Amino acid sequence: QHGGSSPPKWCGSWPALLALHDHLPVSASLESPPMAVAPQQAAGNSNVKIFNGAHTFLQSISGEMDVLKNEILEDHSQRKQEIAQARQQLLAEKAARREQLHKLRYEFEEFVHRKVDKVLNEIDELKQAEADSCKTKTDHFGRVVNDMELLKMDLVSIHSMWSKLVTDAMMVPMEECC
Repeated sequence: QHGGSSPPKWCGSWPALLALHDHLPVSASLESPPMAVAPQQAAGNSNVKIFNGAHTFLQSISGEMDVLKNEILEDHSQRKQEIAQARQQLLAEKAARREQLHKLRYEFEEFVHRKVDKVLNEIDELKQAEADSCKTKTDHFGRVVNDMELLKMDLVSIHSMWSKLVTDAMMVPMEECC
């Protein structure tokens, strides 16, 4: 098909190589040349040399793809490790925050309990002072009531003495007058 002196159509043409690749059978390997290309190859190696450049190119592309695949896999592995480290760090930070929250809650509850106990003690002291004050007032009131009773008895006594004195004084002049 190609003359001996003219180069094939695909030489130096990237789109032509891609078009050639599209026409290869699916079972064709990128790393090794096809086993049976054409019956004319058995006659000589001239037709096989035509595909040496394409096979070399495909092999180099395949090699580059393997390198890229390995780089992608390494990058993916590295990202997985970074994600795992980030998760561990996140879990550690979460645990630390949880621990701080528990500590803060404990300190707050302790503070509240101290304040409540202080208020309850002050209320008890006020009740005791009020009870003492009430008892003192009751005792004072009892003494005042006693003093009033004594005063009353003394006034009754004074009244009776005064009445007797008045009665005695009124009776004396009548006897003397008459």
